[in-house]
Amino acid sequence: METLSSLRNKKVMLISHFNENLQWAQKYPFKKVVFSKGKKITKLTAKKLNAQIIKSMNFGGNQYDLVRYICENYNKLPDFIITLQGNPFDHCSQKKLDKIINNNQYTSIESYFTKELPCEKERPIINKIKDSFTKVNIDGEYGEINNSWFIKSVNRGVYEKLGFLTCRIEKTDDFLNSIFSDYRRLNVLKFSPGSQYIIEKNQILKYSLNFWNKLKQFIPKAPINGGVEAHILERSLNTIFSGVYNERKIIKLTGNEKNFVDKGYFKKHLKGQLLKTTITLYSKFAFYANRILFRNIRY
Repeated sequence: METLSSLRNKKVMLISHFNENLQWAQKYPFKKVVFSKGKKITKLTAKKLNAQIIKSMNFGGNQYDLVRYICENYNKLPDFIITLQGNPFDHCSQKKLDKIINNNQYTSIESYFTKELPCEKERPIINKIKDSFTKVNIDGEYGEINNSWFIKSVNRGVYEKLGFLTCRIEKTDDFLNSIFSDYRRLNVLKFSPGSQYIIEKNQILKYSLNFWNKLKQFIPKAPINGGVEAHILERSLNTIFSGVYNERKIIKLTGNEKNFVDKGYFKKHLKGQLLKTTITLYSKFAFYANRILFRNIRY
């Protein structure tokens, strides 16, 4: 019978780090691989963490770090991968993480419906009302209505930062249909926000190295934290790890493997939204200008 200690040695904890304090990770007795994209981690800190530090360019989000690790270690994967953000407690409470960290089975690392997350407690009421139209409680785990609501808003931020878009995909369903030969539309997507999981090796090896390389190539090498592509992959990982569907023999993910999408694509799909935003901003400006100019007039 394997001891808990021997099982721990078969786990690797992946941490995507920017400038977060990683002291929280010292208590967990697993080998760690830290993808560091910001503040330099000292040798002393690395030793305390029992961590291999991989200095990385700041792009792609932790979704990219996960598929990169899989691609680079496909033939020598540990039995379990624990993938976490530099501050995992935005999505999972310390209490929940401590409870599940030694699980030896596939596990989502999140606690959105336990009412333990400070960020959820502090969330404005209007945002909570909006969330009620998209979030779904699936036996205590996080799910979301599959309507790709996030794509336009993320694209707008990408365009404002880069001046062009990086992704032609307009629906999560289109992405899943591009990588699976037998995908059937899901009305609700269950996933772990922030892509934090305990993943079993066999769940990864269900798919070829080419499959994982295509996912790696899908995420743009631009300073946009993964852009729409990372958000799509975030919502797809649980479906991928479920092993229900079979990969396509030929996977074509448009728009990202070599070149960015040109400006014309943005104008075609978001011109109306920009016009609406401009009108809204102008209306707000006019309203407050009127209040300033005529503040002494009584009605």
